[in-house]
Amino acid sequence: MKRLFLIILLLSGISVCTTAQSLYEDDFYSHFNSRNYKAAEHALNNWEKHAPQDSELPVARFRLHLEKARKVSLSRPDRYGKRKAEQSWNKKELAKAMADIDRGIAADPARFDFYIMKAENQMITGDFTGAGNTLGTFLSAGRSIDYRWKITRSATVTDSINATLSALEPFIRNLFDAHTPESIEALKAVVTEAEKDFPRDPKIIHAAGKVALAENNPGLAMRRFNTANNLDAENAEYILDLAYACFLTDRDSLAVDYYKKVLKMNGTTNDQRNRAYYMSRMMTEAPRELTLKQFQFTALPWLAWNFAPGSSELFLSNADFILNKYLKKMGYDVRFDTKGITAETVNVDGMVCIAWTFPIPKELGLLGYLVMIPNGPRFDVFALARYDRDRTFGENTQHLDYWEVYNIQENGMTAYARIPRPQRVATFARQIATGVLR
Repeated sequence: MKRLFLIILLLSGISVCTTAQSLYEDDFYSHFNSRNYKAAEHALNNWEKHAPQDSELPVARFRLHLEKARKVSLSRPDRYGKRKAEQSWNKKELAKAMADIDRGIAADPARFDFYIMKAENQMITGDFTGAGNTLGTFLSAGRSIDYRWKITRSATVTDSINATLSALEPFIRNLFDAHTPESIEALKAVVTEAEKDFPRDPKIIHAAGKVALAENNPGLAMRRFNTANNLDAENAEYILDLAYACFLTDRDSLAVDYYKKVLKMNGTTNDQRNRAYYMSRMMTEAPRELTLKQFQFTALPWLAWNFAPGSSELFLSNADFILNKYLKKMGYDVRFDTKGITAETVNVDGMVCIAWTFPIPKELGLLGYLVMIPNGPRFDVFALARYDRDRTFGENTQHLDYWEVYNIQENGMTAYARIPRPQRVATFARQIATGVLR
């Protein structure tokens, strides 16, 4: 989650406070930064006793309760023995933190940083609806003061309009990337509110295109991306999204032209160039035959490795689109029956996994399930394949029909468990994601 507070401090030209209030503030943050929260609480009480109206007190209390709410634990070891840090929250302390920042907002509605800190916390804790409401209040409050924001005790934000739009940008991106019903509704609400004051700003128009894309309206998304691109023709992200919308609406030649434009631009990121190169190359190559086995063990895992978690769930879980449109547009001649192949998202403790189901295969070695598990910037791919063999016990021969769990990697596959086939792919996904089968 991109943080904005330090950027805002730099933009606002804040001077160092030399009053007695700063002595209490310095004492608090000295203990707070050393994680001596008991001493920090004592310093905070002294600060509040001597300067009860100080507008920085809600910030300090918010940060103290937030840190006390944060709980970090280690996950179960994975198949390599590695453990990851997992973060959870003490709800009581978290509620105190939110109450503190709410008191700060009520006392000084022009404090820019209060809204940003609150919305960031809501995003981090997965409260997308709350974050959307906070950002809506942020915009409404900005409108009521003509966007003359303050920050710290008396400093003002030098370019409040630009600061407002820049603050919204990462929230809009993260709400879209979360791809949950709650985050998309929050995104829609924020964009609708922002359009009241900034209807011609390319950032907001581009965000409105993201809303249309999330709502499966690529035609409207294309028109909005095109408008944003006309207003800011040097933004590679706008062009990439415009190209993708063209692709979704069967304007292939136009999409390729936009992708090639990105490849010729200066200042693009490696990710932007890779997306443009892959899409343009795949859309212009001659059709290649694709069997079910190639799709299961090569094409589908490739999609998982090249589309990042947090931004691709709607795409990767759309089996009909991938099988009947995307693969063909990418130059593949699908040579297998797609009937009965489905995909869905499975939420495991806040982790959005992609789960594919195939009809029980008649050909041994093919898959019944394939799941994509988020792991940092990419998905890990796990599959359940059907096998059988005969086992002889003296004069008796027993026929075994079993399922084997695989981890599919770019350099090969690792088989590490034989299990009965779970009746539901969601069960298999949860077993993989929680480490039961790893």
